[in-house]
Amino acid sequence: MPRYRISISSPSGSAMTDLVRVHKIQVLDHGPRHDKHGAFMTHAIVHEADIKRLRDAGYNRAAI
Repeated sequence: MPRYRISISSPSGSAMTDLVRVHKIQVLDHGPRHDKHGAFMTHAIVHEADIKRLRDAGYNRAAI
């Protein structure tokens, strides 16, 4: 099954923490980063099913 390196953004810092704690997503960078709109942003390695699950949970796709 292929894995994808993606960027994930959210206006909520707690939502970004939930990536690891709730959604069990392996993030590549730990620490606060912001996109050009001021939202929190991180990179992760995920499967296609994870992408759908994150979108359904309200996370924004910055780049795939």
